[in-house]
Amino acid sequence: MPKAKESTAMYPVSINPGKSANTLLLLITLLLAACSYAPEKRTAMQNPQQATAVEMEFRQALALMQAKNMQRAAEKFHDLIARYPQMTGAWANLGLIHMKAGEWEKAQHSLQQAISLNPNHAPAYNYLGVVYRNLGQFRKSEQAYKKAIDIDPG
Repeated sequence: MPKAKESTAMYPVSINPGKSANTLLLLITLLLAACSYAPEKRTAMQNPQQATAVEMEFRQALALMQAKNMQRAAEKFHDLIARYPQMTGAWANLGLIHMKAGEWEKAQHSLQQAISLNPNHAPAYNYLGVVYRNLGQFRKSEQAYKKAIDIDPG
């Protein structure tokens, strides 16, 4: 059984819990879900110094998110993605930044990129459910939530 990735605390997504019981359940689920994603493990093409530098850049971007400096964090994630387009965590966190800004189409794109790189990324499906809900695509939202639960029932 694969070892679970360690996650770091992240900037939470704001949702109005007064809309419905489903929204409250969603809020609880989001709070329990992993909110940020560690960079991928080193590939055979990366040397240890390069991987360490990438991890440091990723952690700096996360720190910017935690400090609510979303513009600089997004720039860092875009820079990482330009150099390492297969970095699932950078795509997923960029999606979270777009969600926080209410940029639902951009968030959808970033989260779908994360899912295309890692189809078993439950948190990305969970956040994609939020995005679809805000776009009024309730059937897709439900499907995304169900996929997240199928991948990670916990």
